[in-house]
Amino acid sequence: QAQFQLCLAYLQGIGVAESKQEAYKWCRKSAEQDYADAQYLLGFIYENALAVNQDYVEAAKWYKRAADQNFKDAYVALANCYYNGKGVAKDYDQAVKYYKKGVDVGSAEAMYQLGMCYSLGNGVEEDEAKCVSLWLKAAEKGYVKAQFFLGLQYLVGNGVQRNDAEGVKWIRKAAESGFSYAQAYLAELYHSGEVVAKNSVEAAKWYRKAAEQGDVASQVMLGHCYHYGDGCTQNYAEALKWYTKAANKGDMVAQTMLGIYYYKGFGVTQNKTEAKKWLMKAAAQGNEAE
Repeated sequence: QAQFQLCLAYLQGIGVAESKQEAYKWCRKSAEQDYADAQYLLGFIYENALAVNQDYVEAAKWYKRAADQNFKDAYVALANCYYNGKGVAKDYDQAVKYYKKGVDVGSAEAMYQLGMCYSLGNGVEEDEAKCVSLWLKAAEKGYVKAQFFLGLQYLVGNGVQRNDAEGVKWIRKAAESGFSYAQAYLAELYHSGEVVAKNSVEAAKWYRKAAEQGDVASQVMLGHCYHYGDGCTQNYAEALKWYTKAANKGDMVAQTMLGIYYYKGFGVTQNKTEAKKWLMKAAAQGNEAE
């Protein structure tokens, strides 16, 4: 345990100069002496290439040794290795086995992942009701992915009676926790007005939050909001900014709008050469822009 504490000290720079290499050295020494905390951390180090080359085989090996000692966090880490075939042969049965161990010790991530197994029928018989039950438990623990997907289940009535209010509630919780997919989806709900009352201001607000996290579709939609003054004050310069971000990531619609902006001089000095460049990029993707 003293070696593991030294590892943590080097990892965090507490009382010693921060050094990932020294942290790895002491973590390995501790792991080789069967200290489960160190074994789990060593697996994490190999999985995430911290001070060593990424090595999924080593990661899975050390996660397994920690899991064999009933180290709680190792259950999900090892299950993920089996589920994704990283460092071990893909094996849904083994993944489910370790996800269930994680559920038994209260891991919200394990609840979410096992729920996904039931939703997809991976390693278990497909059962949307069990999926919803697990996602509800994870959502109540604050696991944002579970909150989002649980919300979707309520909106479509999959594995549970359809309940739009519950669906929006859980999607909003995930969005308020910063989950960009939930933010983008909530923006779409306000934009369409199909499940909640149409609210352009709320739509623009959530598009912005998702756009700021790099969600390309939301960047395009936020550009539209500023272009048309929908839910915000019309501002061509702001629209140009968001169209540019999305266009640089290859979005065809954003490239088309950027071409139009440069051609007409919206929010930028008119530049027909730049306009042609972006319109050609869009056209190459199949958008025959006029």
